[in-house]
This record gives sequence, C-alpha cells and structure tokens, in this order.
Amino acid sequence: MRGRRGKYLFVILLLLPLKVYAQAELVPVEHPVYTFLKKMQIENVIQDYSSSSLPLSRQKVAQYLETAGKNKTLSATDRDFLEEYTAEFYFDMKKDASKNVTIFGDRKGNILSGRNFRYLYGYSDSSAALWINSVVRTDFYSNNGDSLLNRSAGTADIGFTARGSLLGKVGYSLEMHTGRKISGSESSSDFLKQMSNELKSDREFVSDGTYYANYRGYVRYQAPSGFLGVTAGHDKITIGTGYMSKLFLSESAPAFSFLKLDLNYKAISYSFFYGSLKGDSVNVELKSKNIAGHRLDVRFTDRFRAGFYESIIISNDPFSFSFINPLSFLTSADLNSGAKETTLNNSVMGIDFEFQPVKNVAIQGTLLIDDLNLKTLTDTSYFGNENKFGYQAGIIWSKAFNVSSLVLTAEYTRLDPFVYSHRTNKSSYTNWGISLGSQLPPNSDEIAVGVQWRISPKIQIFSDYRFQRSAYGIIFDENGKLLYNFGGDINYGYGDYYIIGNRFLNGNRVNKSFFSLQAKTELTRQIYVNFLYRYSDYNLLYSNSQIHDNTLVFSAKLVF
Repeated sequence: MRGRRGKYLFVILLLLPLKVYAQAELVPVEHPVYTFLKKMQIENVIQDYSSSSLPLSRQKVAQYLETAGKNKTLSATDRDFLEEYTAEFYFDMKKDASKNVTIFGDRKGNILSGRNFRYLYGYSDSSAALWINSVVRTDFYSNNGDSLLNRSAGTADIGFTARGSLLGKVGYSLEMHTGRKISGSESSSDFLKQMSNELKSDREFVSDGTYYANYRGYVRYQAPSGFLGVTAGHDKITIGTGYMSKLFLSESAPAFSFLKLDLNYKAISYSFFYGSLKGDSVNVELKSKNIAGHRLDVRFTDRFRAGFYESIIISNDPFSFSFINPLSFLTSADLNSGAKETTLNNSVMGIDFEFQPVKNVAIQGTLLIDDLNLKTLTDTSYFGNENKFGYQAGIIWSKAFNVSSLVLTAEYTRLDPFVYSHRTNKSSYTNWGISLGSQLPPNSDEIAVGVQWRISPKIQIFSDYRFQRSAYGIIFDENGKLLYNFGGDINYGYGDYYIIGNRFLNGNRVNKSFFSLQAKTELTRQIYVNFLYRYSDYNLLYSNSQIHDNTLVFSAKLVF
C-alpha cells in the first residue's frame, strides 16, 4: 500500500499549480536544432554556443533561439529554420502554449495546421507541464554487394515520448519503443545488427533476432539560474569538438545509464558523470562495467575555446568510491586506489580546442591520450607501447561559396594501434562492444568531407565521402599462443605491450572508401521520410582483392 500511495502522490504533485519559470528538460543529442545552432555560432549570431558537450536544456536552447531571432541579417532560409524551431520551442521561450495543439487535453486546435506543433496529450500551466506523443516508425534496409551480401530486411515499431517539468526545477522525460522485424530471412537479423547500433545493443533483439524494446529517460534537477544541473537517467551524451565524429563520446554510441552533474558560470562549464556500460570478455558477460568521466570547457574569447576531458573504465567493480569525487584527477585516483593492478582499468584523457579565424569559418583540433607513461614517451621499443594517441583536426565553413544554405566540413582523424582497446578486454572503451568515441577502428586514419545543403526545413540534403586506411590481424601459433596483435580490433587488446613495438598501419592493410547521399524530408508537420544511399569499397591490399557494397535505407516516422 505504501508504494501505491507514493505513486498517487507523485501524480498529484505533477498536476499541482506551482510557480515555474523555466523548462529543465534536455534536448536529445540527435535533434536537428543543434545543427542550426552550430551554423548560427559560426556566423557570429550566437557567439557563446558550443557543441562540445551535449545535450543542453530546453531553456538554454530557447535562449539561443531568442538571440538568433533578434538578428536582422539572417538569410531567408535561416529565417525559415528559425520559424520552424521557434514553433517547437515556443512554450520554452514564451511560456505560451498557443502554438501547441493536442488531440486530447486542454490545448485542442487544428492538428493539421503546419504552423502548430502537435501532441497526443498536453497540459501546461504556470507551474507544470506535461507533453505526450505517440511515435510510429518503419525502416527498410537493402544491400547488394560482397561484404553485407545481397540481403534486405525491414522493421516497424510503435512507442511514445513523455516529457515535462515541475516547479521550473525538475525536468523529466521517458521515451519507449517496441517493435519487430517485419521482413527478411532468418539470417537478416545479423544484417540488421550491422546496420543499426540501436538493434545491436538491444538485449531482446540480440537474443531473439525478431523483437526489440528500448527506452531512454531521465529525471533532472536544474537550479533556476541554470548554473547547476543534476541528471539521473539512461540517455546519450556527446563530448568533443569534432564536426563529423567526436573522439571522446559520440552520438553513434549506444545510450547508457548515468548520474551526471553540470556546472556553468559565465565562460566556464564543467560536467562530471558516472555511468554503467554493457561489457563482456571472451563472450562472457561482465557483472559490471562502469565509466567515470569529467569535462572542463573554457571560453577564453568569443573566437577561441578549449576543453579538457578525462574518463576511466572500471570493470567488475559496481561502485567505486575512488571515482565518484566530481572534483578529482581520475588517472591519479586510479593510481592511488590501492589496487594491486591499476592496469585493470582503462584511462582515456584528452584536450581539444575550437577557433574561429574569420566569420563563417571554424577549425578544431583534438588530442586523445589512451594511457600515458612519460618515462617511455619517446621509446621506440615495445616499452613505448604504453603510450597510445588519437588525433583529429577539422574545419567547418558556413555559407560556403556565398550560398547561405550550404555548409562544408572536412576532418582528418588518426587512431594509433590499440586506441580505445585495453590489455584486459573487460575494460575496452566500449558499450555493447561498440566504441564510445569515434567509430573508426584503431590502427586507422580517415579523411572525411561533408556537405550540408539545407534547402528548407522540409528538405535537407546531406552527403559525405570518407577514405580510411586500416590494418588488422591477430596471429597465434599452433598451440593457440598469441604471437602478435596488430592492434586493429577495439574488442581485442591483448598483446599491446609485451611482444614488439607497435607501428602505425602495420598488419593486414585495407583501404576503404565510403560515399553516402541522404535526403531528409518533412512531408508535413511531424511526418518524416528519409532516404539514404551508401556505396562502400574495400581494397584488401593484403590479399590483392576488392569488395563492394551498395546499401539503401528508407525510413518513415509519424509523431502525433
């Protein structure tokens, strides 16, 4: 009875009319508004925006949109995008729900109007808000080629999203989906896992191959001024200045459960998180695998900002007091933890910066350090294998060639052998075997060029070309003893230290080229249709052969 009363009390509290001034919910890292805000930052419209640590609160996004709306020099296309996002975030900007309409609830209106943002149910007053949507989605994948073979498969799911705020200090969100494979052979389940990290990291689909169910959600406290935020939930976090991929925490990584602290004061931002990951070793699931990390961002001027990131992966230790101090140096905490082997944990740290030399152009640089021993930093023998680095440099150009809707990006990324992996596979920098950072494998480098042609809020074209050089290979003797690991597998880090010196691109060489073309369309308000074509070419230099793939993806989503 006591548990039921608690539930009823929670529902009553949600509906109590208490005074509120801001929305504490977060805007998911995949939301396209971040692309628009980045463009506005580079064009000096909102100079204090940074994409190096996401997600942001709806309150903060609304403030940025209000700032952009005061600028009189926006192009007609950007003005259209601003109007689109203003309609979606109008309640957060003005505390006025007049642009929101609901099928049920107290905000009924013309749900077919393209000017309104639709909800299945909505409630708002001066103290609380609750917005609920149902989501129906279908995806079809088809491939013709050598690597993924000639296969096709489709999925369909239905779910809901619910978000809201209470007292202007507490935000909450819950997103749930359940679905199944609706077409394709039995073997196409493996094909779907290769095409979707979301399915690859879904426990039910991994075991069943047909059904899947996933969720994301959180509860968040935010101080009225926005200087402090505390979040407990299961969601995605991105960290890094990369324009086409991020080295520290990327959008491609699966969501994970975490407790996160955010502090913001003028030009300084700091965040700390402690989270739980899915890990295994030799296909045996670990009892626990955790990550602790923090990020410090400093905006020195409107044109230059820099950040420091540090994290540590802890396996088979569900809760370590050594790493929950928000203000600490995690690597030092690991070295002083009293453990017999500090190499059981995997520390990753790095620094990055972003600089705007001229209006409409920004450059970024990132250095990732995956284990560091200053004593062996310049050693070229196998003793120097303790030091592993990742490098990235990129440039973004808005209004390229004086076309207001055109954004060009270029980026170079290099990962040394064994970056992200670890000499005990239990502590690899992964979640569900998927890299938390760049999706580029270790012992590889990449040149990537991207094009964003944002024709209108209803039609957007994205294209990119990536050229990668990689080297793989793990060699055993006839007795199964490891002879050499070239360091190209993120989930197999054994042999990184005690055999011979690691050399970049030593191993079975493969050159890979990828070209993709994507069209994102919104047929009408909250009805989305996306098309993706991807061409892949693998030049297997070690065997003097080539393989190709042509992949098509069609997605349709209805939010109401």
